[in-house]
Amino acid sequence: MEEEFEVAVVGGGPGGATAAAFLARAGVRTLLVDKARFPRDKACGDAVCTKSVRILEELGLTGAVEREVCAKVRTQALIGPQGRGVPLPFVDRVGDLRKPGFVYVIRRDRFDNVLFQHARSLPGVTAVEGVAFADFLCEGGRIAGIVASDGEGRERRYRASIVIGADGAMSRVAERAGAYDFSHKDHRHWIAAFRSYFRGVQGLGESMELHFFDEVLPGYFWIFPVGGGEANVGAGMVESALQGRGGAGKINLRKRTAELLATHPRLRDRFSGAREVEGSFRGWQLPCGSERRPLAGDGWMLIGDAASLIDPFSGEGISNAMHSGMLAAQFAARALREGTVRDGGLRRYEEQVWRELGPELETAYRLQRLARHRWLTRAVFARAARPRAARAIAALMGDPEAARQLTRPWFYLRLLFA
Repeated sequence: MEEEFEVAVVGGGPGGATAAAFLARAGVRTLLVDKARFPRDKACGDAVCTKSVRILEELGLTGAVEREVCAKVRTQALIGPQGRGVPLPFVDRVGDLRKPGFVYVIRRDRFDNVLFQHARSLPGVTAVEGVAFADFLCEGGRIAGIVASDGEGRERRYRASIVIGADGAMSRVAERAGAYDFSHKDHRHWIAAFRSYFRGVQGLGESMELHFFDEVLPGYFWIFPVGGGEANVGAGMVESALQGRGGAGKINLRKRTAELLATHPRLRDRFSGAREVEGSFRGWQLPCGSERRPLAGDGWMLIGDAASLIDPFSGEGISNAMHSGMLAAQFAARALREGTVRDGGLRRYEEQVWRELGPELETAYRLQRLARHRWLTRAVFARAARPRAARAIAALMGDPEAARQLTRPWFYLRLLFA
């Protein structure tokens, strides 16, 4: 017996749960499935940035997040290879309006569960855990739902006019839709990262720390407070750089980071008495928005990591996952109302995503490529005390419009010779 819905969302993380919540608001009968059971861990830096906070506010979930163990962070410290850096406040920018912002840093098992349980509580949403997407259910060559399997290998079929893939970096939905061939990854557009949780890190304050060590460029090492005396500690680098540059051979990112923790003057004493939380190490891959893939077709849509919407410079993905989930819900509901699901109506979603997110992703990719020049990164941070440089460094992680100046050669000429 096949259950019937209007939309099936595959993946209950931030993107999928956000999509389901906004679909419910639009009165759309929605299925939300995930192969895991919540709460569940997810490898991540755990930063829920200002764009996500706005969506949480719209969903009425900031209180639920703050009732969990988390850190509410208002500043970040970007620290260059020479140890120079400045504390920078987060800025929430909507159009021309700028105001002080903040970021939640919260373990993903807690954060994702808040979103998932909220979505499942809404009228019109049916949430099913422990069920993995296997393939599209097709009729007459067209998508008519999903075929899934439970933990015991039993097949389940769900009918739906639209399938939204929110199933992460190695998305099965994207693969079955023909949107991406994972056997031919372009490693220039993927980031490899890992994180562990630590207790007892000395000097752990209320700021997010991003360290741009020579050893992890293009990429960075981070220390983020997650509340309860714990820190999320990790690093990420572009995969093509990890595979070897200048004949130096492959880089073991975990080993290199361990060496930094043990020997680098800025880290050695801070971690000498710290304890890694047992079993907390997780590695993952991040598909960046610098490589565009199709995001929609007749009967299917992709959001978040499945849509390759990771910021190529910061590696942050939660905000674009939630934002694309909100957009997907809007355009799915519109296509259902207008009867254009099979007539290209869903492709309006793809156009809107690139209209809203494309410019900042393109800027972030240019910044990532510039960061591969160590001398340039060093030069910018060497002048971190100068107002122009401080504003530019702040733009790296918080203001996409202002960050565009960093992609223009004249900026560096003025900075280096001022």
